[in-house]
Amino acid sequence: MPMVQAKCENCGGILAVDSDLKVANCPFCGTAYVVQDSINYYNSTVSIDNSTIHNVQANVVNINDERSSEGRLKAADAYMQIKKFDDALREYKKVTELTPQNYRGWQGLIEAYTQSFTRRIISQDELKMLRDYSNSLKTFAPPQQYDLISGNINDYISSEILKNQSDMVILEQRIKENIKTIADLRAKEKRISDSLDSMIKDHRTLEGKIALSQYQQIQTIRVLRIILAVIGALSFFAALGTPGNNIVFLIFSGVCIVLVVFLFVWKAGPDKIVALNEMQENETKKHLEAVKTEITRLEQAIADDQNKLAHYS
Repeated sequence: MPMVQAKCENCGGILAVDSDLKVANCPFCGTAYVVQDSINYYNSTVSIDNSTIHNVQANVVNINDERSSEGRLKAADAYMQIKKFDDALREYKKVTELTPQNYRGWQGLIEAYTQSFTRRIISQDELKMLRDYSNSLKTFAPPQQYDLISGNINDYISSEILKNQSDMVILEQRIKENIKTIADLRAKEKRISDSLDSMIKDHRTLEGKIALSQYQQIQTIRVLRIILAVIGALSFFAALGTPGNNIVFLIFSGVCIVLVVFLFVWKAGPDKIVALNEMQENETKKHLEAVKTEITRLEQAIADDQNKLAHYS
């Protein structure tokens, strides 16, 4: 990485640069420059006598502008070769500001702006700007040179317009389809919601009846427990008071006691119908949420497509 002296063609600053680099930026004025050209410029001007510079003071502005434009053109061309289009665009714009009569600045501006005619341009403002650049190129370029370039420019603009028209048709069609789909989903959402409301109402009515039935069942079991307990106790005391025939009373008393214990332990479990009702309601709610989620997704898709359409206008 040998460091050599160079000179900025824009501000005249003396630079120390790596001769292996192709492009660099001046630390004094920020202008991009081609390294080898700046080295050559330094070598060609280092021996100029100061008195000679003072003698051409009246023309220094024009000379500096032309020299700056040439340096910027070379830097921009180098940026184009390595596909740094934004940097190239900045340099070409500066060339058109300093020396608008230099057609190469307008030509380079078009090529950088379109990224060598590969970038999609969808905004009408961008297409108008590109036409303005083309008109400036036509004004300053030699007719033969313009004829060589204009075909690519016109073909590119026409191609972009056709692509944009095609894209707009696709977007508009997709928006219409999504709006229709949303309307269908809204109707489906209402049907499911109404069905769910009716289902919940029926289920709650049924569950109320089941609860009443279970309450009656529990009360009946309580009465049975009391009756069996009384019968078992009477059978036990009868067995004690009946010598020789007490075995029958004891067995009957034991059966009553077992039944009473069973009725104490046993409880009415949850009704299967209630569990099935809850499962059915949950499935319907999931279906309803899925429909709502799809509606939200399509509404966002419509908004995105409308934003894209806005860029074409």
